[in-house]
Amino acid sequence: MLSLRKYFLLLLIAPLFACGFTPVYRSIDGSGGELITDLQSISVDEIAFGRAGQILKTDLERLFGDNQYAHKKYRLHIDLEKRKEGIAIEKNREVTRYNIIITAKYELIKNDGGKVVNKGNSQITGSYDAFESDYATYAAEEDTIIRIVRELAKDIRFRLASSFLDSNKKK
Repeated sequence: MLSLRKYFLLLLIAPLFACGFTPVYRSIDGSGGELITDLQSISVDEIAFGRAGQILKTDLERLFGDNQYAHKKYRLHIDLEKRKEGIAIEKNREVTRYNIIITAKYELIKNDGGKVVNKGNSQITGSYDAFESDYATYAAEEDTIIRIVRELAKDIRFRLASSFLDSNKKK
């Protein structure tokens, strides 16, 4: 039975080798580490958005593998915009559910010379229910903002990693 499992596992993995799959954190020649070094060379500017801005900054630093000893070649500047929309409206015109849309406009700037090497937008939407209690509604909104900001951090990291992978392939 064990050999049948191994055979089945081999059949599942075999197509990955045929499609040209390469791990994200390894370079084309297999030496590895270029992407990690590139991400660690990014310093994140302060983000003016209150507590959510602080969470975004610390999450990005954690996702980049913040290495205080790494030479910081790039600076990441982010501007956040928040929009709130009522999406569930009762007959008495009371809103019972909201969408929050947060858009991050980011620029990756080279420290020597100030050239913008990458820029883009990332937008995440989250929803929450409005309650009769103002505090419960406020807490639900704040929790939604934090969840959105955490997803923004992952998305921005993915976009920058993709950009670094493309530029490393061209070298």
